[in-house]
Amino acid sequence: MDPIGRRDIRRRLADLRARGKTVFFSSHELSEVELVCDRVAILNRGRVAFDGTPAERLRAGESLEQLFLRTVCRDGNGGAP
Repeated sequence: MDPIGRRDIRRRLADLRARGKTVFFSSHELSEVELVCDRVAILNRGRVAFDGTPAERLRAGESLEQLFLRTVCRDGNGGAP
């Protein structure tokens, strides 16, 4: 998606959040997830491997991408899934 489309979606999601709505947002663009989501679940082989907030991870010094790789890769360092 182009930058204008991403901005439009972010605005729409913010509007829905302000109205108290819940939206399930599924994406592999984890930097975008960090920007728009209040809560995140990472699934690995059909099971919830992480459930928390992007802010928790950032405070812990770990991006969602780092968390994802650590969580779903066998070696815990981003190696083969």
